[in-house]
Amino acid sequence: MRVVDVLVPVALDQAYSYRVPEGLDLAPGDVVTVPLGARGETTGVVWAENPTPNPRIHNRMKDVVGKHDVPPLKAELRQFVDWVAGYTLSSRGMVLRMALRMGEHLGPPRERVGVRLGGPPPARMTTARTRVLQLFADGMTRAKGDAAKEASVSVGVVDGLIDEGALETVVLPPEKVTLPPDPDFAKPDFFLGQLAAADALRTTVEQGGYTVTLVDGVTGSGKTEVYFEGVAENIRKGRQTLILMPEIALTGQSLDRFTARFGTRPAEWHSQLSPRTRARTWAAVASGEVSVVVGARSALFLPYADLGLIVVDEEHDAAYKQEDGAHYHARDMAVVRGSIAKIPVVLASATPSVESEVNARRGRYRRIHLPERFGGAHLPTIQAIDMRRDGPPRGRFISPKLAEAVGQTLERGEQALLFLNRRGFAPLTLCRACGFRLQCPHCDAWLVDHRFKKRLVCHHCGYNTAQPEACPNCHATESFAPVGPGVERLHQEAADLFPDKRILVLSSDLVESMERLRQELDNVAAGHGFPSGAALDRRLWVEVIARKDGAVVYQSGAVADDAVVDTGADKDLWLMRDCGYDAAGKPVHMFWEVASAVGNALPVQLTFNPGDPRFYQSHIRAEFPSAGAPLAVMPDEVQGRVRLQPVAREVLDELVASGDLSAAVRAAMPTWQV
Repeated sequence: MRVVDVLVPVALDQAYSYRVPEGLDLAPGDVVTVPLGARGETTGVVWAENPTPNPRIHNRMKDVVGKHDVPPLKAELRQFVDWVAGYTLSSRGMVLRMALRMGEHLGPPRERVGVRLGGPPPARMTTARTRVLQLFADGMTRAKGDAAKEASVSVGVVDGLIDEGALETVVLPPEKVTLPPDPDFAKPDFFLGQLAAADALRTTVEQGGYTVTLVDGVTGSGKTEVYFEGVAENIRKGRQTLILMPEIALTGQSLDRFTARFGTRPAEWHSQLSPRTRARTWAAVASGEVSVVVGARSALFLPYADLGLIVVDEEHDAAYKQEDGAHYHARDMAVVRGSIAKIPVVLASATPSVESEVNARRGRYRRIHLPERFGGAHLPTIQAIDMRRDGPPRGRFISPKLAEAVGQTLERGEQALLFLNRRGFAPLTLCRACGFRLQCPHCDAWLVDHRFKKRLVCHHCGYNTAQPEACPNCHATESFAPVGPGVERLHQEAADLFPDKRILVLSSDLVESMERLRQELDNVAAGHGFPSGAALDRRLWVEVIARKDGAVVYQSGAVADDAVVDTGADKDLWLMRDCGYDAAGKPVHMFWEVASAVGNALPVQLTFNPGDPRFYQSHIRAEFPSAGAPLAVMPDEVQGRVRLQPVAREVLDELVASGDLSAAVRAAMPTWQV
């Protein structure tokens, strides 16, 4: 009797032993169907042979039902599942679930049916029938709907010709997920710095073996084109490539750039794919049919037939953190999978994460530095606006200098971007009469006012409710006041300041579909009108970019002329509200992404609160010396108002040592405007 241990994709950490029926050939990695208690039959993976099963449970052991006709999971992937489960303290079954999204419950795929010439013309001919037969005279096979459309007839005309034998139906082969990319389709013209970087990356991929390379360069320096050369070299070797993206919104732009370089689109992998498309892509990746996959973090667990290179774009992005099910960071796990598979890993970022920066400085990672923008372009000039000195009137959040800059930009017929990293209308709603704050009943977080949806929403657990008519504490009516700005409030204020301008608001709360989002971003980038037909040269673009809340990210080149930035540093990025070891780096990452996205040497105005010590010139230069953008020198009295500390922990230690923690916190706390 032969026994194998099968791991099933449920919240269990152990594999179960099953008997192998006579005539069924199984090996570790095979995908099988097994009975599992009340669940009935479920899919699992043969994890190992069991040469010494417990003889006392022989009569209770069940048989493997069958084997799936799919490629087995390689030993490298099984080892990766075990490693991730052990490192993240997750059950192996939950980690395996991410690798088995193969659509086994979808049933057989629908056959693709085509039509071609099959016999003599019918006795009764019409003008429509003549057009159809003339179309098929070239001997080509076409889908029924496509043929009707090309011949400008109804599908009924094609069906009539099929019934009379003039046309016949044939089963078409399954449609390919993607065509093979051509590594020499459109080679870019590199300047000297890019050429050296591309050669170094090609050499790394050609030599193979486990290495981690950090491609560190300012926005617009050609990082994508450089790592595309590594992808091209991997394609020449006949191996598969994985390109990880932090956001689904970024994959559309990346797919277009990939197509321009390699002549075909890569396979995509993210949560917005239909179940049938996911199943086809999974099978194509496992069989080696797909050469390149561009996807979100879950693409890391696909069963690649011959993975030869992993690229992590925007490696610093917090969206790589998985917080549902098995908790992991896709950037770190990409490095682990590269180590297990003994293949190169490339990390690309304009503002590397603290972890990657430290590893590069200590020699664990190789570094390829691109300090200059392509074509001699320059980084934007940044002007800082002190919101305590040049702040707006009470109840407003766009400073007079900021409003003036936007007005001048719009008068020139150019576009402007207002950036605020906060969803909704206001982050807090309180009662003017008693000071009561509307909080979530489940997690005690503040309820965020979303005026467009007329709801109060908790951004932690998702609880939402309508705004009460009276205060639950003092029962006063019409006493609620929104506190602080959100992107919807910024939109309202911008509409008051520029009533004749066209406004586009981008927020994760308002995105109807990814296709609609991509269409709007493409219209902005190309200078075309909105779907309603309004001209783009008379509009103000208000965009929210809040990655931690799952909102959209900027599209490079979408803002063509000017940008004004409100970092929201008075709350979400305030040091005391984000005390992780990388707290000081997060606002710098976000700021440089927005500032660098506006184009060549275009002005950026940054509004800041002096109570937050992380947007100061010396701090940014000390933490990110490669950023290099010119930052307007701030007044001496502003710089002297806070102690610049590189790590949040040091700030907390200093406040505690001062002996008056509450006074120190109040001194640093921003002033909320109602």
